[in-house]
Amino acid sequence: MAARPTRAQRIAAAEQARRRRRRLGRAAVATAVTLAVAAVSWVVIANRRAERRTVAQLEAGGCSFDRSTDTDRGQGRNHVSSSPTYRVNPPAGGDHLAAVAPPGEYGSRAPADGQVVHALEHGDVVLWHRPDAGEATLSALRAIADRHPDDVLIVARPGLVSEVAATAWHRRLQCPSVEDRALALFVRSFRGQGPERPRNG
Repeated sequence: MAARPTRAQRIAAAEQARRRRRRLGRAAVATAVTLAVAAVSWVVIANRRAERRTVAQLEAGGCSFDRSTDTDRGQGRNHVSSSPTYRVNPPAGGDHLAAVAPPGEYGSRAPADGQVVHALEHGDVVLWHRPDAGEATLSALRAIADRHPDDVLIVARPGLVSEVAATAWHRRLQCPSVEDRALALFVRSFRGQGPERPRNG
């Protein structure tokens, strides 16, 4: 008949079991953290690849894509009392007015830049055109905007370098003429991508 373990042996065995459980717990936590980091990294890499593919499609014709934007003081601190002068033309971000320009076509009565940039923060997309744009250009822009009427502004802009442009929060597309596929893809890809999205749609 085997001898019963002594009290010291029982205490040592219990301590050994506790150490084993702690090691297993630490290993489980480390595994979970590793998997979480790997999953986040995979999502980030996948998103970057998807955006690179989108940019390649946007630039397949004559349009050019960039991420030029003015800086701001961060969400919640980026409202200013008077409309800023933006370095980037057309603007795609930065400090802005508390009032926001709603979606729609503005013609010659363009809202203040600070209101338009606030719309970008809300996830809207702006289709810009020169004030002297012909009816064919305006009709093409309206056809694109009509697909997403709750998310698109059409705004005339004096001094626009290209004939037409599109901006979303921290993203710009400039085109020498209306390229329906590129502009429509820009709207589809980047509408709703602003850091503040108060509306549904």
